[in-house]
Amino acid sequence: MEAELREKRCRRAALLGFLWSGSGFAAAMYPVKYGLKDPGGVMGWAAYGGMVIYMGALLYFDTLLFQVHSLGANRLMLRYWGLSTLGLTLWLLGGRSVWNAEQGGVLVMLLLLCAFTPFSAVLPLGRACVSDGGWSTMIMTNTMIALLLSLSQLLLFYLLQKREDKVV
Repeated sequence: MEAELREKRCRRAALLGFLWSGSGFAAAMYPVKYGLKDPGGVMGWAAYGGMVIYMGALLYFDTLLFQVHSLGANRLMLRYWGLSTLGLTLWLLGGRSVWNAEQGGVLVMLLLLCAFTPFSAVLPLGRACVSDGGWSTMIMTNTMIALLLSLSQLLLFYLLQKREDKVV
């Protein structure tokens, strides 16, 4: 019975992983297609809805991985959130100066951040925190919010990795 439940949770976690990453990529399309300063309305609600789907899928995905005790999945997620944290930290430290210096490299960096970190998924929070600020301020605020999410996930999977190391 235990093996059947574990297998069911593994399948559910795999499906949730696809939903989580798919909602992250869908959220990444929002700023590309509609811009960072969309004044609300239908697309504003779509952005908040995307964020809720992303965060809900991530929370349920984390819960399932916590229950499954998968050493490989924990390692993979630890690496993903570590790279996400590194990328967001580097952007936070040097992004404003790069933003003010030239536009070409910044757009490539923003595209990478949107596609491979929670930067776009939490964009409605960053936009709500800085309603009248410039793009640079809004992007830096959003980066800090995404960095906090990445750090919390990194800590979670580090602790899960330590738990699995004690079991093995």
